[in-house]
Amino acid sequence: MTRPRLALRSRYFFMILSVLCLAPFVMGALVAVESESEDSLFKQLSVLSEVLTLIQRTYVDETSISALLEGALEGATDALDPMATFVPADHKETYAETLRVGSSRSGVVVAKDRGVAYAVAVAEGSPAATAGIQRGDVISAIDGVSARNMALWRLQSLLAGTAGTELELELLRGGQSRTAELLLGPFEGPRPSIRRHDEIAVLRLPRFASEDVGIVRDLIADTVGDDDRLIVDLRGTAGGEAEAAFEIAALFASGKLGSMRSRDAELRTYDSDLPPLWQGSVAVVMDGGTQGPAEILAAILKQSTEATLVGQPTFGLAGRRGLIDLPNGSLVVMTDALYAGPDGEPIDERLRPDELVRATLRSLADEDVSLDDLMLERAVEVLARAGEKAA
Repeated sequence: MTRPRLALRSRYFFMILSVLCLAPFVMGALVAVESESEDSLFKQLSVLSEVLTLIQRTYVDETSISALLEGALEGATDALDPMATFVPADHKETYAETLRVGSSRSGVVVAKDRGVAYAVAVAEGSPAATAGIQRGDVISAIDGVSARNMALWRLQSLLAGTAGTELELELLRGGQSRTAELLLGPFEGPRPSIRRHDEIAVLRLPRFASEDVGIVRDLIADTVGDDDRLIVDLRGTAGGEAEAAFEIAALFASGKLGSMRSRDAELRTYDSDLPPLWQGSVAVVMDGGTQGPAEILAAILKQSTEATLVGQPTFGLAGRRGLIDLPNGSLVVMTDALYAGPDGEPIDERLRPDELVRATLRSLADEDVSLDDLMLERAVEVLARAGEKAA
């Protein structure tokens, strides 16, 4: 008789604990399923309780219920998007410092998708670039600790560690394993610049910050009159300030530029009543490291100036990161609003290029050309065709 009672009490304990822990996540779902079976959500929580009980009783090694619940909550946020994470209460204060530092000591923006940690983008001239880390590299371990079971917040915290800290990263690239020695420290990130490629101006935007808007304005003003063609290079540009993206977009387009929307309401609109500084043809070069504000600018240029998108699909998430405090002191970091371009469609999917450029699509004549150069060559061709059509 004792054992069944203990089992029943255990089930109730885990059921109550699960409801308390997951309540902030499921309140919205409760509203959404009003027309469905009222107990459908609680049935799922019951399954979670049963699984936790089964693991604790049967798994080959002893398990910590707190670790299991933390993993379950991290998995719940991982299912939302690659930038979401759950931060336990005892790490909340230190994570605030992680958010402040960001990628300023490593130069690598990381995300986690279905348990796989990887480099979204690597800043030019950063410690990560010096260590040989490349966009798309899978991070399999840090200092010998597997990244598979490492929450995103912990990964970010390690990469935002004290300057002078050296980390050993185990990476997977193209099916091959390699090691990178990453020495954390401040670095002077690249600023917006213009160079020439086949006599066409290439505006490189490696970041989006308020102090860069004036720099971009001056660069474009100096270029106007020299040519009516411009390549905007957004490859590997992840994160930054969304407002800076809209301000830079106003140099190319006027009228409605976009908006920011929560689930139920439009929170803000972005418009410009000034004439565009640049009114020539534009080709945008992008890749999988083009994320956030860079995607906002790409969408506006595509929709308002008929710019041609060249390269590879973008990351697919331009949203505001919300920090939600839970009653037990823990923290949920999730996207609580999405940005949209002039068409009003939220940017929560990859932007697809009009001209797809991939290594597997190279012609024999291009086999000795690097993929980066090949993207620029395609952009030049696109602008050349646009000039011929206009003539």
